[in-house]
Amino acid sequence: MAKATTARADKSTTDKSTGGKPGVGKSEAGTSDAKPASTKKKRKHLQSWSPEPDELARLEWARAVVAQMREAVKELGQNLSREMFGEQGPEWGTKFGDLEVLGRVLGEAMATSFVESAVGDQSQQAVPETLECCPACQARGAPAEAEPRLQRTMMGDVHWKEPQRTCRH
Repeated sequence: MAKATTARADKSTTDKSTGGKPGVGKSEAGTSDAKPASTKKKRKHLQSWSPEPDELARLEWARAVVAQMREAVKELGQNLSREMFGEQGPEWGTKFGDLEVLGRVLGEAMATSFVESAVGDQSQQAVPETLECCPACQARGAPAEAEPRLQRTMMGDVHWKEPQRTCRH
């Protein structure tokens, strides 16, 4: 948040004759350009995200899977809280907003770990025959050394080793 505020302040114009207040100055005619408080630029609200149809289907599928695991998710949350704060829970007076931010960051870390584990497990499975063939000559490719992969996601970087095939033709 501090970086965004600083960036906005750096972009504003300042005028020494106005005490260095951003955005306040004199026009060429010598009159003030200051806008009355009622015409201040209104804060833009976050635009709502509307998923594409295929994304919506994936979200519905994911929510159904998580609903089946509701007890495991609840238990995981309780275990994380106890690990962080002890059996007594957070200290009295801990702000709800602080817990909410902590929960979000924990969720991102857990999601990154989950995806990394899932793609890592998947990469250890046998490559399907349809993917073993060279797209150019249709010959079966020979196994090659797995290639390290990095995928940057909304929740963090995901690393795994992707199986490779090579064609001798």
